Amino acid sequence: MLYRKGFILATLPRRGCFWLLSSLLCLLLFFSTLVGATLMPASRSMAAVNDANGDGKSDAITLYNYGGGSTSAWEFQTTTTTANSVGLTFAPSIWWTGASTNVGTTVAGDFNGDGMGDFVSLQNSGGTNSTFLFWRSTGTSYAQPVQSFSSSNWASTMTQLVAGDFDGDGRDELIAFYNYGGTNTGVLFFDTNTDGTFKYPSMVFSSPNWDWSKTTLLALKDGGKSKVVAAYNYGGTTMGLLIFTTNTDGTMNYPQLAFISNFWAWTRTQFLAGDVNVDGKEDVIGFYNYGGTNTGGFVFTSTGTSLNYPTMVFSSSLWDTTRSTFSPGDFNGDGKGDAAIVYDYGNSTTGVWLFMSNGSALTNPVMVYSTPLWNNGAANWIMPY
Repeated sequence: MLYRKGFILATLPRRGCFWLLSSLLCLLLFFSTLVGATLMPASRSMAAVNDANGDGKSDAITLYNYGGGSTSAWEFQTTTTTANSVGLTFAPSIWWTGASTNVGTTVAGDFNGDGMGDFVSLQNSGGTNSTFLFWRSTGTSYAQPVQSFSSSNWASTMTQLVAGDFDGDGRDELIAFYNYGGTNTGVLFFDTNTDGTFKYPSMVFSSPNWDWSKTTLLALKDGGKSKVVAAYNYGGTTMGLLIFTTNTDGTMNYPQLAFISNFWAWTRTQFLAGDVNVDGKEDVIGFYNYGGTNTGGFVFTSTGTSLNYPTMVFSSSLWDTTRSTFSPGDFNGDGKGDAAIVYDYGNSTTGVWLFMSNGSALTNPVMVYSTPLWNNGAANWIMPY
């Protein structure tokens, strides 16, 4: 085995009476704000990520499929308001419209280093024919997508992507975890050209004992360079967080185990990255589904080389994570890592909630945008870097 789990360090997430009381208090705050909403993007320490318009605040991007061969890229820009306690709402606008495409994995990043958030989509042309399309932000719209890489021997359905500045050159790159069959997994590094397109990938890690289907990937920014965190499902309720540090040539070092628990179900967790405590190192945020509409939010602060034991920052008995799309970001431009959740209420009704960072933890969520005319099932939310 590549990783052994012989020592179990953590017992979260389990709850007692204190957590039940905190959940009830949180719910009072939670539902006292059920009124208008907005959208979400991404954030890295010391900079707003997914900042498509270059205003220093994170935006949210989605590819929306209208059917009949029509797709639009919507940009949700943060604006100020007096209608809620965080003073923010979102103003959506269409930045691109084109033919509907077979969109697969889509990730955001500043791939040309101009300070504005772009995005890349891995599209399947049938079988193992795959193409990376690059949407470059102009600051007010997305330019027509260009092909940045294609292969007749790449199965998009066997690929997980994560974006970050892994070599510290000021431009984001891609790392792909690729399933060669069974538990045979390779990790490939796509370096970027100055125009944001990709160079031919190089293999930077491989293992015959890594199950690609049991992995969730994050990129954590630490100073001027990103590293990869893999949340790995060992089976049942045993989950580990492993850190792959990277070198200036894009190669990866052997992963180090940063956290493991035999009371944490990987299948019940959605993970984000954000610098919650503003120390220049991005942390891991996990939202855990205890069943039904019972949800807890945890923060694993980063030490730079590992992760601290998680602390609970949110609890609710009326939040269904299966209806939620989570994303980190610095939405008010204060340098702190926040979290946004797009919540699907059903019947084309969608709301967006913000968890703002106070510099040490995430505060209770506030709804900042809502609409009765958005079918979240047709929206492909573009994950931040």
